[in-house]
Formats: sequence, structure tokens, C-alpha cells
Amino acid sequence: MFIPLFEEEDRPVWEDDLDRNCSLLAKTLVLCKFMQNKLPTDDMLRPRSCNIISRCDLWYCSIGNADHLMLQCSFASKVRDWLEIKLQHKLDQNSMLNILGVLNFDYSPQLHDVRLVTINYIVWSIWDYRIKHVLFAEISAVITTIEIAHEKGWRNLWLECDSLMVVQDFKDVNLVPWSLRNTWRNAVIRLEI
Repeated sequence: MFIPLFEEEDRPVWEDDLDRNCSLLAKTLVLCKFMQNKLPTDDMLRPRSCNIISRCDLWYCSIGNADHLMLQCSFASKVRDWLEIKLQHKLDQNSMLNILGVLNFDYSPQLHDVRLVTINYIVWSIWDYRIKHVLFAEISAVITTIEIAHEKGWRNLWLECDSLMVVQDFKDVNLVPWSLRNTWRNAVIRLEI
């Protein structure tokens, strides 16, 4: 039996790792939302009156739904092929349930958890890449619009954007992806001239 020398307030063990746990939880939620068919993909947003031109943001083909993004997209397929090599196990790639079926084999609990985390991370990475790609495209569109307005000598410019991230980029240039940051700064300067 352990008797503490100092009286301390009881607190959850995970309290020190709250940021890490929240990050892991956010990554797990993508897989959960996909399994429940609740990812905010084009096909899910369109019925909510969001006008979206549907295409795969990763490979520019014509479908923009969750099954395509996670199961049919050639980018996702290449990632899963890599996973098959690493797991040394052929995956049935027709559905996420089939892919998660690799967890049903008789492995140690640690190996089971490593496989689950790996699959979860791959799903999150595909989703994260898509989000970053969309943001890059939105910022590029704003930059191009500002440059065209500047070339034409237009002094008054009205930008409409439904992306909060792009709006926040006007307040904090550090939110802009580094590869566009210099071009973004130049465009904002053109607005001020």
C-alpha cells in the first residue's frame, strides 16, 4: 500500500495530456462520422441548400461523397495499398466495415490497438488533406480576384466568402498556408493602395 507524503488533490490521470487527448479524439471523430454517414461532404451539404460543385478535390473526378473520398478515390486506394503492405494482410476495400474487419483476427490487444489507430489515422489524414486542399483553393481564388481588380484599377472591391478561415486570414496572415503567404501579403497590400 502506498501512502503519499504530501496531501494532493485528486485529479484525473489524463489531465496533463488533455491537449493530446483532444487531438486524438478529433481524429477519431472523423472515422466515427464516416461510419455514421455524417461527414460534411458535398452530397451531405447539398440538401442543406449549400450550392457546391461536386468533384473530388484530390484527383478532380466528378464525385464528392464520403464513400468516394475514403473508399473509391485513387488517392485513398494508394494509401490503403500501403496499409496492406504494412499490415501484411489483404484488405477487403468495399466498405470501411470490411477494412476494420482486419481487427477481428486473433492478435494481442496491443497489436489490435495499433492497427485501429493506424486505420483511424489514415482516415483522418485523407480528410485533413481534403480540407487543406479546399482552403488552399479558396485562398487562391481570393488572391486572383484581388489581383484582377488591381489590374483593372478597381478601387472598390466587395468580396463574398462563406469560409470563416479565409475571412480570418485578413486578420492574421499566419493562418495562410506558408506557400501562399507572400502572395497573400502582396494581395492585401494591393487592397490598401
